[in-house]
Amino acid sequence: MTHQELLKILYRNRELIDEAYRYGRVDRVDEELVDIALFLPLGGGYVLNQHYIDFVNSVLDHSDYGVVFGKYTLDLKELVRYRRLYERSGKEIYKEKVAAKIEEIYKRLYFRDRRIKKQIRTLTEEMEGDIDFLIGEADSILDQLTEIMEANRQILTIFFELKELDQNFFQLIRSVEPNLLEIVKAIGLYMEELRNFILQSRRKREQNRRFKRIARLILEDRALGLEEFLATMPLYTFKRRRPSLLPEPQPWIKGFLARKRKESQQLSQEPVTPPRVERGKFVDRKRIEEELRGGCDDLFLWLLGRGIEEREAFGLFLHLLEDPRATICEGFNNYGVRVVRWQS
Repeated sequence: MTHQELLKILYRNRELIDEAYRYGRVDRVDEELVDIALFLPLGGGYVLNQHYIDFVNSVLDHSDYGVVFGKYTLDLKELVRYRRLYERSGKEIYKEKVAAKIEEIYKRLYFRDRRIKKQIRTLTEEMEGDIDFLIGEADSILDQLTEIMEANRQILTIFFELKELDQNFFQLIRSVEPNLLEIVKAIGLYMEELRNFILQSRRKREQNRRFKRIARLILEDRALGLEEFLATMPLYTFKRRRPSLLPEPQPWIKGFLARKRKESQQLSQEPVTPPRVERGKFVDRKRIEEELRGGCDDLFLWLLGRGIEEREAFGLFLHLLEDPRATICEGFNNYGVRVVRWQS
């Protein structure tokens, strides 16, 4: 079967395929759709091939909380294996395999980044979902992003080494490097967004619990108990715009409220800083950041100027790239690395 023949089959059955995509399954399909593995029989009906669903979701930029982030261990092993075979033999076939694997990994990184972005947007904009469920999903995604961050560093480190192996590899990797660096930097921003979402969601959960307790105390007509509970809420103040059904609070409660308001004001002025990403593997990142206070025009060259070995400098370069103070610029330095400016 040719590609055009497949397209004709898809077009001819477009209504049925759309129904299966939107509702999950259909009762009957033509045999030819089963023969080409577009549909699979399941539970007395027929469901679409998962590969087709993934393709459509990718094109339409759809996602859900169950999206698979993917692991790149196998791809990296194959890339390293082809690289070694090419270094030993110099055969063109292995050179082509290396180039094809570079392109394949880049495509996966690019489309995965789009799906992660969509997934995080869907999660953080969810207003009606269960808070405990949303916090659990955000924690799970955060853990996966930590793994992805490390995988991205490994991929870019191998790409960096391949640039020195062959001019064709150099040109290929250089053509996709700007997008790759943006993807690496985006992961750090996604993690910061998720940490803030988790923090706000936990505050909202605690607030909801307090509101439920207030409602229960009101329904039980426990005036004193309500006043004492409200005293534990840091932002609560007694404002009598209308005649109150509650008795005047006792003096000790007023004093307690005053102390709580003062503590709340002090806490609200303290900056909330997200956890830092782990230090660089080879060099003390904190010391490097202190030395970078004055800024620099080319981060990679600056690291090399501190006597750091080239491979170690590139690993630290990838760590620092996730910092908001790092700005990706146009052009490359004489090492073929994208120019990144550090602003203090």
